[in-house]
Amino acid sequence: MGRFNVVDKLNRYGMTGTAALAGHGFRYFLHKHVLRRRYLTRRIHDYQMSLDLSDPGLSTDIAIRGTREHQLRWILQQTLESGHAVLDLGANIGFYALMMARLV
Repeated sequence: MGRFNVVDKLNRYGMTGTAALAGHGFRYFLHKHVLRRRYLTRRIHDYQMSLDLSDPGLSTDIAIRGTREHQLRWILQQTLESGHAVLDLGANIGFYALMMARLV
């Protein structure tokens, strides 16, 4: 994720968001480097995910930030309703599958 630049984060997330981001980053660092755990279970929106800390991509990003792509989540919330059927053909960690399952 690059360096943690406090001024940039304050401008983007505000004081509360930056403090939360720093806390999640610390938790990620603690679990991965100090406790040497491979997985971190984290509440993401309204569901739990088990994130692979050895994955430098999506799992790490979600472990630290807590979410991704707010715009797509908003579109799904506006489009999907209870009773809809969704076919997810992705092959990653299930971020969108879990999100869509909650909505339908």
